[in-house]
Amino acid sequence: MNWSRIKTVIVILLAAVNLFLALNLFNLYRNTFVLFQDTIEQTVGLLAEEGIQFPIMLFPEKKSEARVLTGSFSPSFDDYYVEAACRLAGVQVTDSVIPHMMTNGIRIIMEDSGDIFEFYSSGAFDFQYVKKGDNSIVAYWEDIRDRLPSLEPVGQTYMQKYASIVGKYLFGGYNASPVSDYQAYGIRICDAYYDADTERYLLTCIQTAEGLDIAGCTFFCIFNGNTMLFASGSAILTGLQDSYSTQLYDQVNIMLMERMFVKSQRGKSDRSDTTALSEEETNVDGETTEKETYTVTGFQEVYCISWSAEQDQFYLVPAWHIEYNGKIERIRNAINGKIYTT
Repeated sequence: MNWSRIKTVIVILLAAVNLFLALNLFNLYRNTFVLFQDTIEQTVGLLAEEGIQFPIMLFPEKKSEARVLTGSFSPSFDDYYVEAACRLAGVQVTDSVIPHMMTNGIRIIMEDSGDIFEFYSSGAFDFQYVKKGDNSIVAYWEDIRDRLPSLEPVGQTYMQKYASIVGKYLFGGYNASPVSDYQAYGIRICDAYYDADTERYLLTCIQTAEGLDIAGCTFFCIFNGNTMLFASGSAILTGLQDSYSTQLYDQVNIMLMERMFVKSQRGKSDRSDTTALSEEETNVDGETTEKETYTVTGFQEVYCISWSAEQDQFYLVPAWHIEYNGKIERIRNAINGKIYTT
């Protein structure tokens, strides 16, 4: 008996079985998480019937694999404010750090540095940071915020640099690395400018979780070199404790919901959310009317924020962000398909 030949045959058979299993797994994954091209084309056609133009190159083939992420405020919001301020200031939480009530929220002044943190009642994650309580930087921001496009835009290298700096600061404390509960967070800088007169960098930042933008979590920062002077906006400054997978509506189902919504809104007198192009259509009486048309100019996965009934726990829920005609925006919760408002 030629054992050498038998071994060779066995190796070839095992390799063939492994290849067969790998192909099966690939096909299973593709059938589960990737849309067929004909499904996309049929969906685009159905949308066009209701005046929604969806360029096929913008329609993502891959379905969402995002998980629901959870966090909590324990034991209270006041503790959250104190812990967030101390972590950002790089100091230990002590009884001497006392939140002071304002008419519109909470103010915390750090004794050693004079840094001021304010958390506003307008939203659970609305905040403002002013280094050393310098009111002149607040006045500077109020003066320049509407003139940002006139400043010198910052290149991609600097944007990546400051995304890392801002991320470390918000999620790990100043000059520290993010702790485990904050590892899922990140920062995407969508606009960055340099003011040569003051040698300051001005950044528009979006908070992300597992690589996806968090709807509503946008804030502005001012830097001098690597030092943050000012930050204002909305950001989640507490960690994430858990995550789980659940069934999600894919992009086809979401857009078919959009189709139904647009159809239900057509003809209503309030068209404040339909800043769209027009095309003629003929009604049953033979009269010519206007039919709104929408062109999808942006479509991406995001997270939206949901709350427990007691408001002590929040959920980052997978969602789809849709942009029409470059200015109309809608977000749909991928679990229940409902329109989300920040």
